[in-house]
Amino acid sequence: MPNSAVWTNSGTLARKQSYSIVKKVDTSTTITGTTLANIWTPATGKKFVLKYALLYGYVTTVLSGATVGDGPMLLDNAAATPLLVLGRIAAATDAAGTAYTFFATTPFKLDNGIESAAANNVLKIGTTATITTGVIRVIGVVAGDEI
Repeated sequence: MPNSAVWTNSGTLARKQSYSIVKKVDTSTTITGTTLANIWTPATGKKFVLKYALLYGYVTTVLSGATVGDGPMLLDNAAATPLLVLGRIAAATDAAGTAYTFFATTPFKLDNGIESAAANNVLKIGTTATITTGVIRVIGVVAGDEI
């Protein structure tokens, strides 16, 4: 997608930037326990700037001991630094096939994006609480820039 000119609300001409990095979240990306899955590892010395995501999550192996209300979220390198909550676990024993639709039908788009806190941080997905057993699979696409 090339850069294109757009008019802003103030009547000035601005440039709409295209996404320079596109990462596809592999279908093997899963969340188990408190193990975080890597989605986007920027080049050495760079920060990611998340601008777009189209993600879908679902239970592949029945959950046991999951924390109700907790849910998959995009994280800036660690569970202690959530960026966006994507859904929530409805029951401690969500069955296989339970869907967490996230932004599956309508992607989110952030004009300026969400910049990682530090260079070399990895965009991850995970939960902040333990899932004793079970697997949540996440598929989709994220996009943005590296600066």
